[in-house]
Amino acid sequence: MIPCPVMRLGHVVLNVPDCNIMDAFYRSHFGFLQSDICYVPGSDDDLAVAFQRCDKGKAYVDQHTLLFTKSKVLGLGHIAFEVEDINALFVGHELLKSKGYEHSWGIGRHTPAANIFDYWFDPFGFRLEHWTDGDLFNQDTPMGRHPMSTALDSQWGATAADRKV
Repeated sequence: MIPCPVMRLGHVVLNVPDCNIMDAFYRSHFGFLQSDICYVPGSDDDLAVAFQRCDKGKAYVDQHTLLFTKSKVLGLGHIAFEVEDINALFVGHELLKSKGYEHSWGIGRHTPAANIFDYWFDPFGFRLEHWTDGDLFNQDTPMGRHPMSTALDSQWGATAADRKV
């Protein structure tokens, strides 16, 4: 089997104790825009998840390049590599499976972002994602607000309950 060709590094997810601080820092110092947010249940201002995208004006960009998730454990959530299409994603899945790597979650389609995903663990336990077909936003796309209970939903395929953390 040949490896699944990666087109690019698509996004990074950081687990942080305070999403509000990180969200404000990256928006005010690097010009990121909020794409979608989720609040801690029962709160109207304590961010649990913050999706951020690059601001390229009218040009369309990925729904997120950077994502913060509220966590007691500070660290890398995962890195995500864009692949050409769903066929390439399945090639990657089958190769990693044949080599005995640990599967984390997938194959499915995320909400929000709508990208098709497949998560694995690398040899040192870092989570990585192959993804394709995500939503594209520009400066005119309004920010979405979602209940935390649906942040890990899948439009089809693997559910959050299926995932290994």
